[in-house]
Amino acid sequence: MVGSRCDYRSRYHEKVSRGPCFIACLLCAWASARLNAAPGADFQAAVAALQHGDAATAEQKARAELATHPDEPEATTVLGVAL
Repeated sequence: MVGSRCDYRSRYHEKVSRGPCFIACLLCAWASARLNAAPGADFQAAVAALQHGDAATAEQKARAELATHPDEPEATTVLGVAL
């Protein structure tokens, strides 16, 4: 019943309700892309070095990974464990 008194949704309501949904979809897409990103070779080498008990090599590899990808929290965590 568009245009009648029973129609409680207005154009304003439709535009306002779409905005937060669009932002939420963008955030979900960004998060899934970030989670699916493959770690670099230096990161994998740092984790392997930690698994073998070689903290010095793990530190070097983690620092190399952070030099190329400074916003990668996983590499920061590996560096903290290595230190």
